[in-house]
Amino acid sequence: MDKLIQFVKKHLKTFLIMFLIIVCLYLVRHRYEILSFIDSKGFYAQEEVILNANLKLSQCFYNKKRLLEKSFALKSLLEFYNSQKEYEKSIVLYESYIQKDEWRKLARYVTFPPNIDKAGVYSDLAELYYLNGQYEKAVSFYNKAIELKSLTPYSELLSNDIYDIAEEYNGLVVTYLAMHDIACAKANLDKSLNIVNLLPKNSLQTRFFTNLTASTFYLETQNYPKAEYYATQLFLTIPSQTLPVESYIRYQSYYNIIANSQMGKIKFRENNYNEAETFQRKALFMTEEFYGVNSASTLCSYNTLLQTLDKLDQNVRYTDYIEQRLLKIGKKLVKFQGKDITLDDITKFCEK
Repeated sequence: MDKLIQFVKKHLKTFLIMFLIIVCLYLVRHRYEILSFIDSKGFYAQEEVILNANLKLSQCFYNKKRLLEKSFALKSLLEFYNSQKEYEKSIVLYESYIQKDEWRKLARYVTFPPNIDKAGVYSDLAELYYLNGQYEKAVSFYNKAIELKSLTPYSELLSNDIYDIAEEYNGLVVTYLAMHDIACAKANLDKSLNIVNLLPKNSLQTRFFTNLTASTFYLETQNYPKAEYYATQLFLTIPSQTLPVESYIRYQSYYNIIANSQMGKIKFRENNYNEAETFQRKALFMTEEFYGVNSASTLCSYNTLLQTLDKLDQNVRYTDYIEQRLLKIGKKLVKFQGKDITLDDITKFCEK
């Protein structure tokens, strides 16, 4: 027994190192399951640390040919930043990888012609610039994406939703609206609508987002009948796929959230608060299911509903409950970690 104790004491450091290595390997192997659990609980500060570590890990452990692993680690971090509305951090990563000519790690797909892949990267960066209020840069990168897509014959662009150049024109519409340049917004909307007319009838994804863009344009220009017409079309152009039942339901939920949210905005602007509440409640229910009860998207859905309930003079106890939910979720987000927040802070966050 004494010999065993001496042996353990002598090799304790080695055992501890081996144990730590086993734990690390386990964490690496199951890191995405662990991240999923952390995300569901709303531990966002910890999730950011792990995702950054995961990105560095992928750069160390995978050779140059393992592009997919590195790309997945990078996109997981970007997806997290975007879900938290931390667009500045996403932009820094995008600019860094483009500057290093490693843009392929940011590409949505790696099976298309290089100009199409790079155009997708530029479009995604342009959207981030738009969301971050950097409108001039957004316009510049949307136009760069259009130039790159123009290198592929137009017939090929129209053969697939992913190639479709209408995406960039839709992006330019909402960017010019934010810049209060109605004429340029309308010109780009017309281009997008013309493209949709040339697409096959089954190109529902492009039709959906073009209808959303048209609805947004007419909402912002206070043409509510047209805004509502295009919002109604959203429900008729929700893309469908042949997927397992669970995946299909999630896929449909994403588009239904957008459609119901858009219709809720229109009804609110029309001062039709009862109908606005109906659409907003549907959107909120699906948002909680799709993004999680502690997500920034759920926070903003609650915030939108609260504004409508204030107009309806709803039961004080119920509005108090929603206000408490807002503050509880808000404190978990990276932006508000360790800070005293107010409902005004949340409203400004959601307007971003």
